[in-house]
Amino acid sequence: IVISVTLLLFSYYVRAIRWGYIINDSSIELKFLYSSSMIGHMVNNILPLRAGEVARCYALSKHTDLSKIKILSTVALERLFDVLAIVLLFVAISYSRIEFDELEESITTFTLISIALLIALWAAVVFKNHVRGFFPIIGKALWFLGSGVRSKISKHINSFFSGFDVVSNKKNMIVILLLSALYWLVSSFAVYFILYSYIPTEYYIVVVLLAALSFGVMIPSSPGFIGTYHLIVILILTRYGWNNTEAASMSIVLHAVQYIVPVLIGWWYLFKDHISIREFSGDSNF
Repeated sequence: IVISVTLLLFSYYVRAIRWGYIINDSSIELKFLYSSSMIGHMVNNILPLRAGEVARCYALSKHTDLSKIKILSTVALERLFDVLAIVLLFVAISYSRIEFDELEESITTFTLISIALLIALWAAVVFKNHVRGFFPIIGKALWFLGSGVRSKISKHINSFFSGFDVVSNKKNMIVILLLSALYWLVSSFAVYFILYSYIPTEYYIVVVLLAALSFGVMIPSSPGFIGTYHLIVILILTRYGWNNTEAASMSIVLHAVQYIVPVLIGWWYLFKDHISIREFSGDSNF
């Protein structure tokens, strides 16, 4: 568990570094990216509906002039890179095996979808001037709203799209993809050591588990994904030979490690940055 926690902490730093490349603003220091990320992880674990994504945008906005909407768009882009990285890791591992069952084929399908989304996103940024040409049309369609409201909506849409500009930066894209691969490799070994300490397990099973979790926890749910997380772990492990008791016990251990560590660190940064949960939950800019 000590090794796993160490790897988990390192993965959080890799994630913060990657977020910096996605935001593509050298004026933002790594320590602020890291603290905001940890606050986000903490809030996701104590509040429902993935409220942590809003929390970390608010936390980072206190250290930069970037709008919260633009920061939020980089979070959305980050999730896409996460899905792309883990499913590609899954496919790479799968091709070294002979059998493909129903679960594995479905995740491979999601891989193709993720690649298609990335290509579409790249095209949208490359042709962003054409995309933004639709803004006046949107404004006309909302003629029944006041000019101030229409202007604010247009500003938010433009700000949101500007968060995707990094996709047209080839150098940053390569670094982001490499960091995404590193993040999931480190995360997978953090899980692997915990599983292996209990029951010797193939690394392949860990990759399948993380792929399933990456999709399962995308859906806004209970605080810390309690229930959803445990169910996915139990379903995957029992599919690969674990009995129900062993799988249930491991789901509790895995969740506890990934729950307690970010909550403790996130709370510390929350107090250090003098931020209260009421602040971002009542922010009207989201």
